[in-house]
Amino acid sequence: MSYAEELNVVPISDSTPEYHFGRIMPVNMWVEFQKSDHSIWRGSFECGESEVRSILEQDEGKVVIIAGGIGYVIDNDSNSLKSKINLDNVIFISKINNQECLLVDWSAFYILNMNYELIEIKNLNSIYGVSAVFEDDQKIVGAFESSIYQGETRYFEFDKIKKYIEIKKTAKNDNSIWKKIKSKFNF
Repeated sequence: MSYAEELNVVPISDSTPEYHFGRIMPVNMWVEFQKSDHSIWRGSFECGESEVRSILEQDEGKVVIIAGGIGYVIDNDSNSLKSKINLDNVIFISKINNQECLLVDWSAFYILNMNYELIEIKNLNSIYGVSAVFEDDQKIVGAFESSIYQGETRYFEFDKIKKYIEIKKTAKNDNSIWKKIKSKFNF
């Protein structure tokens, strides 16, 4: 069984193979990988300005790494970079399915598809404070702020099946998902 997990400390160099993605910096994100043949390797990933650090395992040994906002798609079995996610700074990521992810940078919502292409689904010019409140097999629901809405909190509901995002002004309705948002943000 293969895996990828973030290391809490910089590893001591030993016989374990190391690969570096981006510049080597004091604050790189270190990830330990286990391949399908059970061998171990480590990767060092250059970090950006965001605090988002995430690892999403996909189908066929692919792993999406967000290191301080910089995105990488790694092939675990070949220790190689399949694609660098070409966004300024990823501030939110969530798995849509085993081949696609929902990404948000400081300006828009995107889908990273199975061919590692970014598809913009909603541009808001500036986004900050994205928070997912609820996820299941069909939806990702959360809250965010954007200067386009004068800094007021807005809510999104992303349909994983239809690949559609809906932006809502209020969380005040009878839907149980929106009640969870309401309680989390103390409305």
